[in-house]
Amino acid sequence: MQTTIERLPKYKQTSLLKYLEVEGDSIPYRTVVDDYLVTINPDEINNVLFKLFVWCQKNKLFYNHAESLLPDNNYHLGTDGFWVHKYDRPHAVDGEGKNCCPYCLPRTCHKGKPEEFTYWVHAFVTFVLIFPIGLQLPIYTYPLKAVEVDISKNDNDLKQECELKAFYTILPELRQKLGRIRITLLLNSLYANEPVIQLAEKLFMNYLIVRQEDSLKSIGKKCNELATSELYQKFYRAKRIIKLKNGNQIEQKIEWFNRITVGKESYANVLRFEEVIKDKNGNVLNTYKNELLSGDEINKRKGFGLAQRGRMRFSCHEDI
Repeated sequence: MQTTIERLPKYKQTSLLKYLEVEGDSIPYRTVVDDYLVTINPDEINNVLFKLFVWCQKNKLFYNHAESLLPDNNYHLGTDGFWVHKYDRPHAVDGEGKNCCPYCLPRTCHKGKPEEFTYWVHAFVTFVLIFPIGLQLPIYTYPLKAVEVDISKNDNDLKQECELKAFYTILPELRQKLGRIRITLLLNSLYANEPVIQLAEKLFMNYLIVRQEDSLKSIGKKCNELATSELYQKFYRAKRIIKLKNGNQIEQKIEWFNRITVGKESYANVLRFEEVIKDKNGNVLNTYKNELLSGDEINKRKGFGLAQRGRMRFSCHEDI
């Protein structure tokens, strides 16, 4: 941030410093900015974010560019968690000198060793509208309080708990605020479970969720069994070749399985996708494969489109 501010034109620096209530020409250090931002009520930020989305809607930004911004006439919503405001000591203390900030999550390193030390972070989960041209528009940020999660967990497990907690808490609220617009959730394998699918269905949201080998193993087993049958090999597979202007080509394959049991009460549709990019001499430049759970029933016509939409959260496809 320090470098970014220094590169701004003088008039933009002046506006930012005025907003941060910094007098003179001095650019604040990161800790100064953090100390200021942490005092802002998150609801104020969320109101600004949602007003920006509403402004874009009213000015028909999405409607006028639906072909490039809204694949299959859907808004695509993703979510991710991250740490901010890292402190090596409590930034807010009570009369006994102990941390009193409800949003500070203590992290202990080298526990039980002479070099053990503790630092504090704030955990946020952001909900973002994702568009195929690489554009992302945040519409909601949820700060987690220490009492809401198990702070004894390691960083990775705690991050996942924060993301799931925010998902179940905020998604119903977002559906209410967003009204009846068509939404597809773009989610990683953390969300490949029956409660997430049931919540999406309850809120009338479609979903494209990555499934990895260690999640919903019964689905993988069932699809593998079906894939060996003559019927599926003949009617539930497709491939295509995309020739690029530079002489390279993209070879893509899909196979799909509809109404596969998830848990005890739910079903999902499964799409398997593979891609190989080759140069004009046939040398392999890149490979990619994934498996998606979809709320939409899959067929040959829509399969490749679903595969591309499922990749929007993780990478922007570039011609090589």
